[in-house]
Amino acid sequence: MSSLEHLVNNSPLYQQHAQSPQGQNAQWYGRADSAKLPQDGYFLTGNKTPGFGGGSSPYGFVMQNGNVLGRVKL
Repeated sequence: MSSLEHLVNNSPLYQQHAQSPQGQNAQWYGRADSAKLPQDGYFLTGNKTPGFGGGSSPYGFVMQNGNVLGRVKL
């Protein structure tokens, strides 16, 4: 996994992407893919909604320029 300096924790934005078609249909990124994070890319994560148990999500999105590139297990 890329360093945590590329990790952004923003629950409202994370939840918005998690419920969007772009987020739901994103391909999974594996560890090898995540090592090739674009220079201006980052990992977006946040808290789950109460309907999904709340608390920190173990998953996130690989983001670049506000677009979802893929999903990742953090």
